[in-house]
Amino acid sequence: MKKFIIIAISLAILAIIAAAGFFLKNPDILKIANQSNQKPVYITLATAAIKDIPDYVSSPGEIEPLVNLLISARVSARIIDIPFKEGQKVTKGQTIIKLDDSDLKANLDAIQANRNAQKIQIDVAKVRLQSQEENIQNLHNTLALSLTNLNRQLKLKETGDISQATLDTATQQYQDNKSRLKTAKLALEADILNIKVMGFQLESTDANITKAKEDLSYTTIESPITGTLIRINKKVGEMTVAGTLNNAGTAIMEIADFSNLIFTANVDESSIGKLRLNQEATVTLQSYPDKTYTGIVNAISHKHDTDGSNKYYKTKIILNANEDLRYTGLTGDVNILTKNYKDAISIPTQSVLSRRIDQLPDEIKSNKLVDPTRTFASIVYIIKNNKAVALPVTVGPYQDNITAITAGLKVGDKVIDGPFKALKDLKHNQLTTTNFNKGKLPKVGAEKSKKF
Repeated sequence: MKKFIIIAISLAILAIIAAAGFFLKNPDILKIANQSNQKPVYITLATAAIKDIPDYVSSPGEIEPLVNLLISARVSARIIDIPFKEGQKVTKGQTIIKLDDSDLKANLDAIQANRNAQKIQIDVAKVRLQSQEENIQNLHNTLALSLTNLNRQLKLKETGDISQATLDTATQQYQDNKSRLKTAKLALEADILNIKVMGFQLESTDANITKAKEDLSYTTIESPITGTLIRINKKVGEMTVAGTLNNAGTAIMEIADFSNLIFTANVDESSIGKLRLNQEATVTLQSYPDKTYTGIVNAISHKHDTDGSNKYYKTKIILNANEDLRYTGLTGDVNILTKNYKDAISIPTQSVLSRRIDQLPDEIKSNKLVDPTRTFASIVYIIKNNKAVALPVTVGPYQDNITAITAGLKVGDKVIDGPFKALKDLKHNQLTTTNFNKGKLPKVGAEKSKKF
């Protein structure tokens, strides 16, 4: 009996060794044996279909009026009246601010009085010129007489009829008269030049009068546009400061024209190359989530701004008129239509998966759509003999939950599109079922797909 037991055990060990050697030489049979015990994964299917897929550039941004003006004072004066309140509409040309003009009026009166005095001084100088001209004419006559007398005295001296002293006196009279005439002419020239100077001073005073009148006009500030008074920074009784080259001056209020609005988007540098002027855009705002506003691209900045390490380009979208928007700085998002892909083979976006290339089976790695220089490949799963089979694809544009496939699929192909938990961990050649009762394997070719 003991001998029989030993023989039985030996035969069993030999059988196990033989079976192990068989399965090692035939691994496919072992795989089939394992799969027979593998529980199928429940999946859903979608059918690749033809759709139009628009390509959008999406960016955050905010709304501002196209025309938004700060109203500043151009003269320093006290505010005496602001006839409007914040939120009220104003029309172009309406008086919106009145400043105290008493000091400016006094200044204008003083300048005008000074001008009157300057004008009289010029008139007096001109009368003095006439007197000087008459005096010069008399000096000419006197000089001529003294010259005649000197010549007569010279002749008399030659004949010895007069003394040398008498000739010297006549000569001195002539020299004195000549000197007086020269001095009078120089004084006349100086007075003529002085009148010119006074004329220039009068012109300067006239310019000051013009400036004073202009400053006086600035005490009444009119609205330069038709719009809404969105902010008042000063109160009646407060002083304003006039703007200078380096100082903008006191901003008394702010007026915005809400009839023309712009949405300024911060477009990432990776998307800026897709943008063109006049592209259509849709804007949604956080304050009005149920509304969509349309517009077109009006301006694209050529200079970048930075937000930390990110570069972006300010892009302005002119919105169609919307009377309900009456606030500045509303934040939202814009979708700019850059291209519309017609008749694209499309599947649910969830069906497109990214898998490491080094973890794909060899028969999948060798597919021409797999770029061996990359780390990841885009794949979808199709069904063959109740198994999920990885299929490389080339992904095109996407919109919301729909993605275009430019290579790898054809219209009518069925792809696994869910559930997401199953897709996330799905493996090549894994058993699947479309029957929610996962314990039952479906018949080959019995898969159902849904439209999307």
